[in-house]
Amino acid sequence: MTNAAYSRAIAGYRASSQLALSPGDIALALHQKLYSAISSARYADEQNRLDDMVFHLGIASQILSVLKLGMNFTAAGADGANLRRFYAQTHRDLRRIGMCPKSNRRWSIVSDPIQNMISSIINISKQSQLDRNNSMQ
Repeated sequence: MTNAAYSRAIAGYRASSQLALSPGDIALALHQKLYSAISSARYADEQNRLDDMVFHLGIASQILSVLKLGMNFTAAGADGANLRRFYAQTHRDLRRIGMCPKSNRRWSIVSDPIQNMISSIINISKQSQLDRNNSMQ
């Protein structure tokens, strides 16, 4: 990519505010990608495509590793400790699914809590936006 093309690409990002994501936006995107990877793994399992299932489980595991290792849980006190436990438990459940025989795989053990987390992040983001709008009036 030439410098001019690179500059135009960066200008496009700036214009669309893609470089100014809030922590909530980043958390939402990570959790949505995590849910997508788990859903893809489940679908591959249903289609008896073990290699694809393992690939998607690997993506989900990497995302969980980033979430577990890249956050300062102690700064959030008791809520941070709960979040750390949530990610650790989800990671353990994900590994168990990968090792279970097909008849024992319970995908909802992993997918339902992640889906609930996504809904919570969306609700918190909406409430934060409402609070910001109200404080500006």
